[in-house]
Amino acid sequence: MELTLIIETLLARSKESKCCSRKVCAGIFIGNTFFTYTNKNLDPKKDSCEYRIYKCLVCGSERKHFHNCCDKPMLPIDKTFNSVIHAEEDLIANNDISRIQDKTIYITDFPCIRCSRLLISFGIKKIYYIRNFNDNEGKKLLEDNGIILIKLDTSNIRDEFKKLI
Repeated sequence: MELTLIIETLLARSKESKCCSRKVCAGIFIGNTFFTYTNKNLDPKKDSCEYRIYKCLVCGSERKHFHNCCDKPMLPIDKTFNSVIHAEEDLIANNDISRIQDKTIYITDFPCIRCSRLLISFGIKKIYYIRNFNDNEGKKLLEDNGIILIKLDTSNIRDEFKKLI
């Protein structure tokens, strides 16, 4: 499967995510088959983010959305944050890691620190990603552990997918 098709597949599947703050999809090859997984909210009563309030780490303002304030990440200030299974976690939980071709994973968004730890512990060696994540802890951890990080070039994807980036 060529990289352009992988990018478009990840972006299309990420729309199915039940998380409203971040639409993430992770994919792997097992043999010649490409499997994809999205992040999901474990609490069916909370399929939207209207219940979640975020607090800016710099100025302390509170908002009902995830968008950054003061160019820093917004943190959820309720206990619902842990009810989301990240796409990378879902991928690892549903596969025998020894079957993942070349220990390579393809992700729409660069992994957070939580998923970075998981990917390292399961022996992932290479990560292809489309979008950056505004937290560099995961990147530093992955680099320190010798994981190859490759940002995918999205210039060749079809226009209908560019709006999903």
